[in-house]
Amino acid sequence: MGRDVERSRSAHAYGVAVLASVVALGATLLVWPRLETTPSPLFFAAVVVSSWYGGLRPAFVATALAALATSYFFVPPVHSIAIESLDDGLRLGLFVLVAVLTGSLSAARRRAEIERGQQASIAELGRLALAGGELSGLMHEAATHVARTLGIEYAAVWELSSGNRLPVLRAAVCCRKEIVADADWVSSHLNKPGVTILDARTHEFYNGSRSDGNPRSGHIPGAANLPYLEVVEQDNNKFKSPDAIKGLFRGAGLKPGNLMVSYCHIGQRATVLYFTAKMLGYDAKMYDGSWEDWSHRKDLPVVTGESPNKL
Repeated sequence: MGRDVERSRSAHAYGVAVLASVVALGATLLVWPRLETTPSPLFFAAVVVSSWYGGLRPAFVATALAALATSYFFVPPVHSIAIESLDDGLRLGLFVLVAVLTGSLSAARRRAEIERGQQASIAELGRLALAGGELSGLMHEAATHVARTLGIEYAAVWELSSGNRLPVLRAAVCCRKEIVADADWVSSHLNKPGVTILDARTHEFYNGSRSDGNPRSGHIPGAANLPYLEVVEQDNNKFKSPDAIKGLFRGAGLKPGNLMVSYCHIGQRATVLYFTAKMLGYDAKMYDGSWEDWSHRKDLPVVTGESPNKL
């Protein structure tokens, strides 16, 4: 899963480099005939944006695209990448050199800012430790700082027992934003082709015949029911075979290539469907707020019964 996320982030970074280069080319084509200025400034901006967002390699991609566009559209003979003049070749080479240096400096500055944020987090945790902070509180602060630094979601589970006046941190979970969906995202993707929503709760909660204490009973319109225990062998608590789980997913309406979004009561049981979907190669998200969040939102629709009941 981590490799999938990293590939996704890398693809986004290179996508930003290509998009920034295309925007720079379009703007330069509009402005250049009127002002008769050098086409370099907007391409430099594309390189800076690419390096700031994705680092050095996307900046090199933006530089290469800028050099090709400059040679093809602005250096005689136009509409050709051939360079017939030594002066034009030197100018283009100088542009590439300056663009590479600009991208390198911008990427280095971005890395320095990230490192300063990490150092500030470490310093803050050290201060709390020296102040004699309670261990659970330090763990919570550590997870919070790590999540903030890495740009990921963070959830903590606290336990308040009868013998303690203060809650104790029992679990802390961090996950990248790409794998978590919220109510607004789910609402905007209801009945959308290519998205399959699966309810991991047992049948009585799904069809609305039993309440779990939330304001409303039932399920999200369009969601199919696949109770999380159905993917597990009941005699040994191990996952069923891949073929058996694929059959369950298929029976719930999940097609190859579709994005699976799972939910349950409060986002615990849904992780079983999320994990098995990722394990089998499906694209997947998890609605972390789940039914507790959805049922409290009066603006969101609810349906009952055994069928998905799409809107």
